[in-house]
Amino acid sequence: MAKKKKINKPTGGRSGNLAKDLLEFIGERPAKGQSLKNILKWSVKQAEGAGIFDAMEDLLYAQQIEEYQQDKFRLLQKDSGGSSVIGVVDITRSGNAYVLIDGRLNDVFVAARNT
Repeated sequence: MAKKKKINKPTGGRSGNLAKDLLEFIGERPAKGQSLKNILKWSVKQAEGAGIFDAMEDLLYAQQIEEYQQDKFRLLQKDSGGSSVIGVVDITRSGNAYVLIDGRLNDVFVAARNT
């Protein structure tokens, strides 16, 4: 009788770092967050599900997630801190656009599908 081949199961996008995977899972619904019940169901599917509370505690201490209601967690919203600029939009016939910003040498290109 022939020997069966071992089939490697896909990891499902797991990186091996439980805290990083937990951040990605909570970030799937950034505005609404995830309940503790959903997080525990998700952690059962992970290989290192036993350390979920340690990972959550580390993320809470590092202020990457917050508990906004009892047993509900979401990512902390970070301020943009000046990442926006003000300028004049110049649209071409093809639908592409350029944002002309005072004080910058290069213009910002915006593709037609993003205008």
